[in-house]
Amino acid sequence: MCSTITLGNMTGSLLIQPEFQRGHISELNQAALEESHDVVALSSAVFPLLADRFWILATGNSVGRSFGPVLASKRYCSTAELHGKRVVVAGTLTTGGVLAQMYCPEAQFVEMPYTRIADAILRDECDAGVMIHEEIFHFPKLNLNRMCSFAQVWQEETGLSLPVGLNLVRKKLGKCNISRKTP
Repeated sequence: MCSTITLGNMTGSLLIQPEFQRGHISELNQAALEESHDVVALSSAVFPLLADRFWILATGNSVGRSFGPVLASKRYCSTAELHGKRVVVAGTLTTGGVLAQMYCPEAQFVEMPYTRIADAILRDECDAGVMIHEEIFHFPKLNLNRMCSFAQVWQEETGLSLPVGLNLVRKKLGKCNISRKTP
């Protein structure tokens, strides 16, 4: 899904030897929490846990204007019906997972890679699931019900766009090195 970058030795002259890694958003969130990388893309819901150690980069962030995580189901039509039901999320600390917990607080949450969620709903392994990324376009073709567009509800309730994903850089690198331009 997204990437992380570990920068080379930052002492003395600026030396950048990037090492790119890709991973599922839950893996990237965990890598940020463990401070495994100097630059990382992650769910915006995780940022409050990292604000003392990372800065938000000015580019590459993802904001949903009435577009973002969607709750889908085969049988149910409203979030009120999910009391005690199994809802699958890509991760409980992902933006979609946190929104599901906000709007369906009585549900039971199960984690699964986002690419498997729609099929899990179809096979009755769960009652509903949060669709993210390309799954937002795919689930209607499977005749799953759109129960709730979290980004739309968020925008209606707050008047703000939904911050979905952020790119962060470690503060320990120092502002001088982070803002330094290379030829």
